Amino acid sequence: MRRFIPFLVAAVLVAGAGGAVSASQEQCSISVSPRVGGPDDAFIIRGRGFPAGTFEEPVHVLLEIRYPGPGRMGTVFFVHLAPGSTWFDVTFHGDDGTGEPWEPLAPGRYRVLAEDETHTCRDRSSFRVQAERPEGRRVPV
Repeated sequence: MRRFIPFLVAAVLVAGAGGAVSASQEQCSISVSPRVGGPDDAFIIRGRGFPAGTFEEPVHVLLEIRYPGPGRMGTVFFVHLAPGSTWFDVTFHGDDGTGEPWEPLAPGRYRVLAEDETHTCRDRSSFRVQAERPEGRRVPV
């Protein structure tokens, strides 16, 4: 019985902490548009509900895009939110203003992770690149 009580207390503390963590992580979300696109399409990643920062303490969000296939190849963006802002929009594989064409994206599933620097808000999403652009869809600008 003496061993059971500390175990029970530890289990209750862990369960309570897990609820607090999941509650804080539910406040933010990311989405990708379009969910399925072609190798030349631009993908818009939208983040909402991140903590608001100030001029003294800005909020930075790590946005990681993992490419399909084995390994950990990908792209990392450090998104700096404006003071008081809780959202961001990032264009992945879009026009950068140079007029140079982009390399086509490899077909497959791309995984997206967004997490603020204090690790209080984290969300995942994904999008799929097909070998050919889906019918009826034009390349977003």
